[in-house]
Amino acid sequence: MLWSGARNVALMAPDGLRRARFQGRERPVVGDLVALTPGAEPYRVAHIAPRKSVLLRRSAHGRREQVLAANLDTLGIVTAPASQWSPGLVDRLLVAAAVGGAKPLLIVNKCDLAAVDTSVREDLEIYAGLGLPALLTSAITGEGLEALKGALVGRVTALAGHSGVGKSSLLNVLVPSAARQTGDLSARKGTGRHITSSARGFPFDGGGMLIDMPGVRLFGMVALEPVELAAGFVEIAPHAIDCRFPNCTHSHEPACAVREAVARGEVTARRYRSYLRLLDETAAH
Repeated sequence: MLWSGARNVALMAPDGLRRARFQGRERPVVGDLVALTPGAEPYRVAHIAPRKSVLLRRSAHGRREQVLAANLDTLGIVTAPASQWSPGLVDRLLVAAAVGGAKPLLIVNKCDLAAVDTSVREDLEIYAGLGLPALLTSAITGEGLEALKGALVGRVTALAGHSGVGKSSLLNVLVPSAARQTGDLSARKGTGRHITSSARGFPFDGGGMLIDMPGVRLFGMVALEPVELAAGFVEIAPHAIDCRFPNCTHSHEPACAVREAVARGEVTARRYRSYLRLLDETAAH
């Protein structure tokens, strides 16, 4: 969002803004509230208002943190069944939502093209047990779109996920005026081609905004303390407070309540392994 004096304008993308004076996290991104210095275009940003939430990741080369979007109510984690199902990416984005202050929404798209197989259903049952049931959708048949609209209206939502899972196709159905370009899967790899190259927001009928994010192949984790990472795993966090050591990493320490919960089956082995992978990654920064 932009404001300048008494004028309020929706910021859909930071294109055309003079922003050289802003560095790192201070650079304006989609969803920001900014004060503009009056004058001719391109606009000059004078101030960025405090953000209530952010979507953060580490850059592709691991050198710095990137703010991808700001002031989100919801992070729509878009995935698809079969070869495009990636629980590892889902877990990363769940942590990013928890750390950044957005509510996660799991969307399994393209359900008209591939059946939701047993392994995917098992993962979906895990997420449902954590209070994150998935919306099964299809931009082609319309399956699940009414439920998705109901979850998005009046909210600022970013759609994030791998390339080729149908984020732009969903957006084009939900916001016909968006007219975002879509692409097919690579026949050789079964992965998506990068069609959306920049984050851009679109007003949602009934209120709110949808932000179409560029597809990701990797979502680098920012540096996190173990307690911050554990907070992104909703089934681990309640057990973490019972560990003997306040700085427990839940990887090797004695009397670790989290590892005991894994042994009892209260935390699934699959999700615990995911936590350990992210622990190694975030500790490396």
